[in-house]
Amino acid sequence: MLTIIDIGSHKLEEIFILFNPGIDQFLIYAKWLLLRIITAIKKLDFLRLLRIRKQFEIFKYYFIDKRSYNIKIISIEPNIDVSYKFVKRLSKKCPVHYIPVAILGHDSRNIIGLKKLFFYDDTTSSSIYIKDRPIDEGKSKVCVAIKFGILWDELVKENIIEESTPFLLRMNCEGSELGVIEDCRKKNLKPICIIGSLGDIGKIHGKNANSQSESILEEMNIPYFYFKGADPSTWHEMIDIWEHYASKYIKN
Repeated sequence: MLTIIDIGSHKLEEIFILFNPGIDQFLIYAKWLLLRIITAIKKLDFLRLLRIRKQFEIFKYYFIDKRSYNIKIISIEPNIDVSYKFVKRLSKKCPVHYIPVAILGHDSRNIIGLKKLFFYDDTTSSSIYIKDRPIDEGKSKVCVAIKFGILWDELVKENIIEESTPFLLRMNCEGSELGVIEDCRKKNLKPICIIGSLGDIGKIHGKNANSQSESILEEMNIPYFYFKGADPSTWHEMIDIWEHYASKYIKN
């Protein structure tokens, strides 16, 4: 069984795309494709239209082909209001352990504690870090936050995972990513790959932190692939990546 540790799950958009896409994912894809077609027609860009034809592979792979995987999800997301109904929906398809906590970053001196969770543009955008954007104080709340290494130990203790569990790490945790990567190195944990977005490391902590994360991933030989549920331009490349890492876990 493959375990996917999904940190910063939000609405579990990326997980749904990979093996259980629904109407929400189809609408995102259809809107994106339509805009590309309209833009190509307006500019009389026939080469772009030819490239768009390739994107129909997305439709076939994600929305037509049917696959079932021997997979377990560990969803880590402090914003219960956003994530819980999607966790319940996904749990009908595969085992899901939902942990409503935030993950502490590399700059935290504590291993566990209470942190203020800041909300920004919409209900899915929240962080324990202050960003250069207006904060919606009416939505902000206090949440439990924990170091990834401590959480891993507790998951092992409760027999949710084993030390040797093969796992794929899906991350977009609004600035805490370097803390997760550092804890993986400290505990000698090597995910088979990381997918998601690590962009907030540089945006929030600066170039040095971003370089540090890249150096650790290179040192540990951990592949990283950019993938966002809200950006279908990342979906096509993910087909081959997902097949490479997950095909052995397809149920017969």
